[in-house]
Amino acid sequence: DRVQGQRDVAILAVNELDPTREQLRKSEALYRDLVENTGDVTFAIDAAGYFTYVSPATEALTGYTPEKLIGVHFLKIVERSYRDELLAYYLAQLQDEVSESLYEFQIYTRQGVPKWVEQRVSIGYEDNTPMIRAIVRDVGERKLMEHALQNARDEAVAAANFKSQVLAN
Repeated sequence: DRVQGQRDVAILAVNELDPTREQLRKSEALYRDLVENTGDVTFAIDAAGYFTYVSPATEALTGYTPEKLIGVHFLKIVERSYRDELLAYYLAQLQDEVSESLYEFQIYTRQGVPKWVEQRVSIGYEDNTPMIRAIVRDVGERKLMEHALQNARDEAVAAANFKSQVLAN
């Protein structure tokens, strides 16, 4: 009787785990779909700065497949003039334990084309070792619009100044 009772409890416990396992599987599938099928690039780098995960969207943004970037230092694709500044920025983020940041800079695609990107970085820890996770998106069109707007402002100010000088004489 006692053995049968323990067996019944064990079977009941296993049966209760099945729905939990199914929920976990569905949750993992949803998360994977969100990460791998968004237009934004998601990636993770280790404490030394090497890619440990790169989402498939990276190919559209950079021309590199995820497999080509795994194990590569993240600065390899950052435009040279931004490398020191970007590295210092993220080292300060780690040192100051800032959980999340947003930064804009240029990268070079595999084809050598410069692109403006916006990168949101969050710091996590795995076995007390910092792990950096990021979401990156192309902001090239926005940068072009910002530049055009600044040019239009500059031209309007110059025209207003010229008008003031003409009217003053």
